[in-house]
Amino acid sequence: MSQIKLIKLLSLCTNLLFWNSIWLLYYLKFVNNQQIGTIELIVFFTAQIFEIPTGFIGDKVGWKKSVLFGLPFLAIGNIVMGAIPSFNAFLVSGLIMGIGDAFLSGSVQSLQYHTAKSESYDFSKLQKEINKYKAIGTVIATLVGGLIFMVDIHVPYYLRAIGFLAAFVVTLFIKDIEIVNKVDIKSEKKKLKENIKNYLTIFKKLISIREILGISIVMIVCQFVYQYLYDFSLIRIGLDSAALTILMVSAYIISAIYFHFHDKVEFLSRYKYIIYLSTLVLVLINIRFILIIISIIRPTFYQQIENESEKIILDNSKAENSASNLSVINFLRGLIYPIGIFVVGGLLDKGFFMQIMLVLILIFIVGLFIKNFKLKNYEK
Repeated sequence: MSQIKLIKLLSLCTNLLFWNSIWLLYYLKFVNNQQIGTIELIVFFTAQIFEIPTGFIGDKVGWKKSVLFGLPFLAIGNIVMGAIPSFNAFLVSGLIMGIGDAFLSGSVQSLQYHTAKSESYDFSKLQKEINKYKAIGTVIATLVGGLIFMVDIHVPYYLRAIGFLAAFVVTLFIKDIEIVNKVDIKSEKKKLKENIKNYLTIFKKLISIREILGISIVMIVCQFVYQYLYDFSLIRIGLDSAALTILMVSAYIISAIYFHFHDKVEFLSRYKYIIYLSTLVLVLINIRFILIIISIIRPTFYQQIENESEKIILDNSKAENSASNLSVINFLRGLIYPIGIFVVGGLLDKGFFMQIMLVLILIFIVGLFIKNFKLKNYEK
């Protein structure tokens, strides 16, 4: 099997989201919104400690090894999540998965980007094909997980763990891309403090690039709404696990069709930010039919914005620093996301959903303005 096909298969296995449509329902059976925020916040301050160092490790010892090290953590974390549903167990599970995510963060994208370059394969084309694989896998996994959830609420998390183990096997056959010389890890440990200072410098340099600053602000809003508030809005109007599963499956079918025929409907990608902003505004109307339509199209345009975010960062990175740069930006996003949930979780319990959406819409618009308009203080 070719390296490009293995990269696609890895993306498929790591995106078998069997709990995709029911994760919030599952959480809310055992904890409230405020506790979800508390879990996310505590998990961040432990797990994100590994974010920048693991990006550094990926750049130094090889992105493949970093991915191989992270996947077992993700499998174990999902098993704990399904087997012991409680506040404390969710916390432990999140910590374990946070470590796994940190090892994959930056390294997977760098492996994709530089594999495409080494195979003389267009990275933008590879991204579109990966999106199609992700969508197909997620459709199947979401449908299966949603149906199984109605019988046993724990099994979707066990199946998610199996998906990560399958990804581990696939990764074994992927060739690591030799960008930099491998180094002795023991000697690098002595330089860790110095490297952290360097990453702070990298952070300042990255956010001084207008496009990166703007797209980072946009992605923070998109991530927060996509991963949390959209599902909350659907549960808020009374949708159960069956309805959520049907909607999620429909959304990823649409996404798979879109990316399969992307060349024919490419003109829509030029309006992705306008479309996504429109979905944020329409959520305020709180009409069931409109919320259902939004939930169907949201994955397609979220994925396009995320793809552009990664490409902007990689285009502004040297090969030997690509995983590190992505990790720094992911650290920024990871920092704000749990803090946001911690604050918003309590506000949601008190009924401030509409006010939260208005604030996020304004932040999204500010991010777009910074990204698309030349500002004197943020020119490269």
